[in-house]
Amino acid sequence: MQVHRTETLPTFTNTVLTIGAFDGVHKGHRQILSMLTQMAASEGLQSVVISFNPHPRTVLYPNALLQQLNTLPEKTELFAQQNIDHLV
Repeated sequence: MQVHRTETLPTFTNTVLTIGAFDGVHKGHRQILSMLTQMAASEGLQSVVISFNPHPRTVLYPNALLQQLNTLPEKTELFAQQNIDHLV
């Protein structure tokens, strides 16, 4: 899996993409990622996940308590385990 840490999106072509805050990679997220990778594989495309760090809620509501299910390194590893091609 390639990890892209950037404020501007890389140019992707021939991809299936999902975007979300992904506060953790729980069972529901794994189902979405499984569908993403299956769709990409069936069409010969690459799978791309776009997520955010920090979580958008902490930017919009800096005084609110937000508990993440996984740390950024944990999420990165969990995305890799789901066979995602690119993580932005």
